[in-house]
Amino acid sequence: MPEIAKTPRLGPLFAWTLATGVIGWFPVASIIACSVIAQIGHCQVNEGGPQPCYVAGRDMGETAYELGVLGWCFLITFPLALISIALSVLLIVRAFRRWRDAGSHK
Repeated sequence: MPEIAKTPRLGPLFAWTLATGVIGWFPVASIIACSVIAQIGHCQVNEGGPQPCYVAGRDMGETAYELGVLGWCFLITFPLALISIALSVLLIVRAFRRWRDAGSHK
């Protein structure tokens, strides 16, 4: 029976990648959520202030406004988003090399 290569252990680099990814990309998720609320409620959202936006009988204007304004945080978290992309590529390359090397030592 052929030996199956062990999967690489997830280490601190994975934790840093996950943390920087969540922090770095959170403002983008808030903008997407704001857009979804605005699309469902057929309302306008801008930085001028909250406007009425009714979704399922509940005014979501304040929530949509806050999510939209939170998107400006992406200017600050953008470097973390880039770091998460770089760390992800590094993890993928490292895992591929380990997998390839594990298969060549037979």
